[in-house]
Amino acid sequence: MLKAAVTVFLVAVVYSSGDVIDYDTQGEWGGVCNKEESKNQSPVDVISSETSTEVDAKFVELSSGQGLAATNENNLNAIKIKFTETIKYMIPWMENTEGTVAQLHLHWGAQDSDGSENWLDGKQFSAEAHLVTSYGDGSKYAVINRFFKVGAENAQIAKMIASAEAEGENRDIADFDLSALFPSDIKEVITYEGGLTTPECDEVVHWIVVPEPLTISTAQLAKLRVVKLGDGTGDAKTFNWRNKQDLNERTFKHYKMKTSASAATVISPLLALLALIVNVLC
Repeated sequence: MLKAAVTVFLVAVVYSSGDVIDYDTQGEWGGVCNKEESKNQSPVDVISSETSTEVDAKFVELSSGQGLAATNENNLNAIKIKFTETIKYMIPWMENTEGTVAQLHLHWGAQDSDGSENWLDGKQFSAEAHLVTSYGDGSKYAVINRFFKVGAENAQIAKMIASAEAEGENRDIADFDLSALFPSDIKEVITYEGGLTTPECDEVVHWIVVPEPLTISTAQLAKLRVVKLGDGTGDAKTFNWRNKQDLNERTFKHYKMKTSASAATVISPLLALLALIVNVLC
């Protein structure tokens, strides 16, 4: 009998598609966003540690990384993509908690030098993608990010932009490739406890940050600043990132995947695309 424990770390910002967020007045956001007692707000400047925990695993090699059906969710604040099929995952160092993937969305800035919500060792990146998942009773979130720096055009970002630019009701993506954003060769992640980066800013997020950035082109960043959001008729967002929040003595956990670990091929591409660790037992 073949048993597979599939693990993934994933990213979060949750908001209703009908709520327009004003990023110019962040100090006036409601909920717990600006309360004095809120000590675990996000985003933060993520600090790399010289010490790390070594995990005997790596991202799985994919049997098929393409052809994932997705659709634009017509969100008014970001390009938000939802996947057609339900995707489950396990988080091993959270006592093998099972979670459910919800959506993928993107943050960008008014200029190429800013755009990411989280920072890394004092540096802000040009953009940041969040893959949102929920776990437990659905009121908590585990989150994986990907930073983007200016460079070559990103094919999957191009598909997200095209879905936002599409006219009419058909804003589907027939062949989204999550494996291009979350590939098998990611070597390390950094985790911290935080909150949602949009109102109500509830402190219910287990963040997992991938230090190594992907690339996005200057032309793509320019398109993001002018694309009409929502159903394609809403206002563009020049920028949609929340300001960096105080760390308040929070600490980070740094995990490195052993390069010698063997990776099993998962038959289902929907699971494989989101697998961070696979341990196969006979």
